[in-house]
Parts: sequence; C-alpha cells; structure tokens
Amino acid sequence: MVKSHWQPRAASGTGIRVRAREALERLRSVELEDLEPRNAGNWPAPARMTATALAFALVLAAAWVAWLGPRSAALSAGARAELQLADARRNKALLAAPLAAEQARRDALQADFSALLATLPTGTEVPGLLEDIARAALVHELAVERIELGVEDPSELYFELPIEIALSGTYHRIGAFAGAVAALPRVVTLHGFEVTRPAGGSDLRMEVVAKTYRYRAPAEAAP
Repeated sequence: MVKSHWQPRAASGTGIRVRAREALERLRSVELEDLEPRNAGNWPAPARMTATALAFALVLAAAWVAWLGPRSAALSAGARAELQLADARRNKALLAAPLAAEQARRDALQADFSALLATLPTGTEVPGLLEDIARAALVHELAVERIELGVEDPSELYFELPIEIALSGTYHRIGAFAGAVAALPRVVTLHGFEVTRPAGGSDLRMEVVAKTYRYRAPAEAAP
C-alpha cells in the first residue's frame, strides 16, 4: 500500500493578502442602494461583516461613554476636592506658624516667671530669711542691734516685706555683710542706707531696710 506524503500547508502571507484583496474588491463592488436594511440576511458576506463590525463599534462606543461619563465627572470632582484640601492645609500651616512662635514665646516667658517666683520667699520661708541675715552679720563679726520684720505692704502682683536692720562694725565688714545679703538665694534688696560714726567710737553704725518680696496669689487679691 502506497502512503501519501501530502500534508496541508499553512496559508502563506501572500495567500492571506490575496484573499483580503479579493474581499475588499467584492465589498467595493456592492452598491449601497442595493442593500435593503430589512433584508440584511441576504446581503453579500463583505457587507454583512462590515455592518456587523460597525454595529459592534457603535455599541462599544456607547457603552464606553455611558461607563466613563459618570466616572470622569467623579474623578474631576475628586481632583477639585483634593486641590481645595491642599489649599486649606496650606492656609492652616500659614496660620499655625505664627501661633507656634507665639506659643514658644509664651512658654519662655512662663519659664522666666516661674524661675523668678522660685527666688521669692514664701510665707513660711520668711523666718528662715531673717535667720540668714542674722547669720551673715555674725559671720562678719558685726554687732547686731536689731533685725525686725516690718509691716507687709501689698501691691497688685506681690507683697513687699521690709526688714529693718541696725548694726555696727568696721567699714570693710559692713561692706562684706551687704554683699552677703545681696548674694542670698532669695531676692533681697537694700534701701535707705544710713552710716554714722558714734562720738568717740572707732566702728561705724549702719541702719538699712532690706526688702524682700512674696508673690501674691490670685486667692490673696484685694477685695
């Protein structure tokens, strides 16, 4: 039995181009006035294929417009909203910058105020301050006549506490005493110096008013 060696050959590129050219020629030969819409089933194959492709393209275009239209509007609205939010954030940042600087300045002032308050004696620390002044006089070998707390003088923000001091000693020891009082950890200022030399004496006598200050809390405000 003789076997056949014939095998079908794939269509070559030349054959495909030939068939496409023939289909195009047949489509050109079709007269449009001969095509009846109600009799589309009897149209020539090229006309039916072309009509089908056009109908599919129109349906696809309509579906694309129907699907993309609302989404395009939503995307545009979202883009506008994002721009508005960006502008709002930028404006808030511009407003917040001075506020941050103002807050930093207030914090610095509050820290300075707290540090100043820490140098003022409280009501319970005033007796200790009197003892510190008396100790400074004894350390510098001064003769103390009196160290007395005067009447508290209130002002709007603080109380002024006068301390009357009278003592005697040499010039240098009195000067060292004044320096020691000024160096105390609590705020103490010296006012009204009166230095005299008693008749027939070698030492000097000094009278001075030392003033310290106590913070006036809001609860202590004048009625």
